[in-house]
Amino acid sequence: MRLNSPKRRIVLFASLYLAQGAALSYFLTFNVLFLRAQGLDAEAIGLFQSVLVLPFVLKMLLGLASDRFSLFGLGHRTPYIVLGLLIQIACFGVLPDLALPAQLSLFFAIALVGSIGMAL
Repeated sequence: MRLNSPKRRIVLFASLYLAQGAALSYFLTFNVLFLRAQGLDAEAIGLFQSVLVLPFVLKMLLGLASDRFSLFGLGHRTPYIVLGLLIQIACFGVLPDLALPAQLSLFFAIALVGSIGMAL
């Protein structure tokens, strides 16, 4: 498969939207239920959710950066998409193994990095 083949672009596009849809549905729905089941109060969950949504709001700035700077000399969009997907996979793979509420700060930091990867 060529580097810029139509099949490769479709696979990358589908992977991107699958990962974004899964992450966004998690943040908007399942994360609240999970944190509530772990014993966190509504105020902490609200603050947590608000901060995790910020990368999605600031996604425009990441788009501007990707249009301006070529990452690793590999292009302006594809390397950012692949890097974002890899960050999401790594972060969301680690989150279920953390013990809450004892490791809440670590959970929050990893979830925030995963959210930034999703926005990337």
